[in-house]
Amino acid sequence: MRLHTLLGMALSIAYFNNAYADNISMTNNKLSDAWNYYQEKTNDALMHITNSPYFSKKQDKAEGYRHIFSEITQSTQAVIFSNDNYPTFQFRPNQKIKIGLDNPDNAYFTSQISPENNYLIEGDLGSTATFAIQSLAGVPGYDGAGTSKEQDSLDNQTITTDRDGRFKIFIGEEKPDNLDEIADNFLKTGYVTIDSLKKPVQTLLVRYSYNDWNREQKGNIHITKLDKNNNPVTGMAPNLTVDDIADNIKVAGDQTYETTVFWDEFAQKLDNMFASNYNKFTAPSATDGGLKSQFSATAVIDLPKSDKEVLMVTTYPSDAEYQGFQLGNMWYESLDYKTHQTSLTSKQSYLTHDKEVCSIPAGAYGPGIPAETIVKDSCYRYVVSAEDPEVKNWLDTTGHHKVFAFLRWQGGSTHASDYIAPWSKVVKMKEVKSLFKMDERVHGSDREKQLRDRYTAVQQRYQE
Repeated sequence: MRLHTLLGMALSIAYFNNAYADNISMTNNKLSDAWNYYQEKTNDALMHITNSPYFSKKQDKAEGYRHIFSEITQSTQAVIFSNDNYPTFQFRPNQKIKIGLDNPDNAYFTSQISPENNYLIEGDLGSTATFAIQSLAGVPGYDGAGTSKEQDSLDNQTITTDRDGRFKIFIGEEKPDNLDEIADNFLKTGYVTIDSLKKPVQTLLVRYSYNDWNREQKGNIHITKLDKNNNPVTGMAPNLTVDDIADNIKVAGDQTYETTVFWDEFAQKLDNMFASNYNKFTAPSATDGGLKSQFSATAVIDLPKSDKEVLMVTTYPSDAEYQGFQLGNMWYESLDYKTHQTSLTSKQSYLTHDKEVCSIPAGAYGPGIPAETIVKDSCYRYVVSAEDPEVKNWLDTTGHHKVFAFLRWQGGSTHASDYIAPWSKVVKMKEVKSLFKMDERVHGSDREKQLRDRYTAVQQRYQE
């Protein structure tokens, strides 16, 4: 073989090796750049939390760090481990991933979708008090969205099912002419304007809401992408590429940082709104950005430890299919509801039948409101405190002395004025027992049973 031929082969091999090395280098750089960017964003999120006014006491600091991991996990599942061409429903938020004052009474399922695709959902209602599914645009705080916004929704009162509670829902931007051949229900996607920005509908959020944790069961639900002829898409997903994962890592970093900032600032605004009126509830109203079928009343409860005070809260039965009362920390998360009694539904709450204590006293809602006592035959009486007051309807602040409180009604009257606002008063802990009759208190192993039932129910819900 001639020398120049060997030389040419050697140069070709060298060129190939250099090109290969350059390609490997470019790949490594793209991935490492994305990872470095992600780390910067998560560090920025942590810095924001540590500079928050709520990052003060030891417990708040510990929960602040944990909150960062909730934000990281939420964005990781939504961006890294989701594929709108091969969607699945993920169990989030849940008892570990807490965000946006998640409701302890809900089993949430979330799926990422694209408005460019059509999908088919099949499932059943289960036996929970209520069911709802929303198509949403925007992630709260991310990419210029002040909050998420609903495009469309269905609930257990509006969805069409068979006699066993099973349903099919066509998901898409336009309702097909042959809908009745595909599904019994339609849920619109497309685009929604949020704060003058056009945002795609990219999230489906499902709620199974429990009133009775021990007996009710969530249904099953799954989703399939449809092709252009609205037939189920089958086959294997394409292999993950460097470009895709690098881009998604950056998006996950952005989302972690921006949603962390959003929820902290949202909590601060809400706290400031109540600053001159702590321990008092708002009147029932439609939940801003929430379910159309839901009304709520909120409060910020502030009980300085040194005062040894508790808050007594009185609420009333309603025609709602679901009614629940919960507490949350200042990171706007639910408190530990598996091992502490930090929430109660109307089914879990003791109902008192006593006009003397249930009637709404004059001035309960402020000077002159109501002008005179309004007689009520029955009510739910709660005690919010850090220490056990030995009453059945105790809401445990888990050591916190400042918490958010949220009361929800779903599936009842469509007029906020039909729900009675909670009223409250601060009393000394030592006075509590004298204000509650024997049948309203816990005795012997009552509290132990309440907590054991909660622990079991949460494990069953999340299959732990």
